[in-house]
Amino acid sequence: MSDTSALVLLWAQGAAHTSKNARMYLESLNLDSGAELFKKCNAVWNHYDEVIKNRKKCILDMSRHVLKDGKIKQMIILGAGFDALSIEILHHINELCVYDIDVANMHLKERLLKNTLGQESGIQCIDADVKNPDKLLYALEKCGWNCKKPSLLVMEGISYYLTKSELSKMINGFSNDKNNRILLEYLLPHECISKEISHIPEKIFSIIKDKHHTTLTRYDESEIGRLLGPGCHITKTLGLKDMEMARLGQNTYFKKKLHGWIQISQITI
Repeated sequence: MSDTSALVLLWAQGAAHTSKNARMYLESLNLDSGAELFKKCNAVWNHYDEVIKNRKKCILDMSRHVLKDGKIKQMIILGAGFDALSIEILHHINELCVYDIDVANMHLKERLLKNTLGQESGIQCIDADVKNPDKLLYALEKCGWNCKKPSLLVMEGISYYLTKSELSKMINGFSNDKNNRILLEYLLPHECISKEISHIPEKIFSIIKDKHHTTLTRYDESEIGRLLGPGCHITKTLGLKDMEMARLGQNTYFKKKLHGWIQISQITI
């Protein structure tokens, strides 16, 4: 497992994915590879786990809301890594085909799922690069995904590492006459973050950038709308203030809109 995948799971602590199957699966993972980054990042701000817990609970709640009427039977999780969202969502939603996609290690995740949940987990794990949407769509169709039927696409924790053209091409590849839904999580520009707390995400992401030599892409809601064009419609956007209130019933760390540095938008395409 990559150190960044393990880092996020160490922060998450299974707080959002609490079903029996999700707990069994998460307990089978070895997260030692994330220990060094975990220590370095927590030295910057010891409450960064709250960001990840808020984010994961929000993604889960929004996914359940989108899927609850049963009209969407296909769910695609891009950059799924070793996260347990797919397992948790199947605990809540029946008759759903779930596809976990990442650039590597999905064969290992599939083996872990079989070891902990049995031969029929209901989840298909696919190695595919989000930067190559044509090959990704082809891989999905080979595994039974139907591009003409409605789908829910989840993009959590990956938009930062895509260029704007890559993100636009990927999302527009799932255009389906406004029958598809996308949950897109993204990092806000500097000017949208309060100066009193902006050093926190800056230092955290600098640690990750220094380790992996990656560049970060930032968006605000209006830019997402412009980037995706007239074929897409943003129906809802939540910031960390909203996520924390929904999860805890109060605001402790994110009391103002400008106190957050990520947002999640629900998009119709």
